[in-house]
Amino acid sequence: MILNFDGSCVETDKDGDNVFTTFDNQNHYIVGGTGKYKGITGKAPYTPVQLHETVGGRIGRVVNHKASWEIK
Repeated sequence: MILNFDGSCVETDKDGDNVFTTFDNQNHYIVGGTGKYKGITGKAPYTPVQLHETVGGRIGRVVNHKASWEIK
């Protein structure tokens, strides 16, 4: 079964600053941020590695990201 992934995320660091991303089946796209991340852009190709079923029949995964980014 091939799943399509599309969505968005907000990553928050310990200081409360955020990085905003969107994603599809292959990449996270870094589209902005707040605080020290204001002006950030970039791309993070990712590779999910399926682990095993977990409680409730869900699948466990480790998702490796290789990000490239810049702050202007």
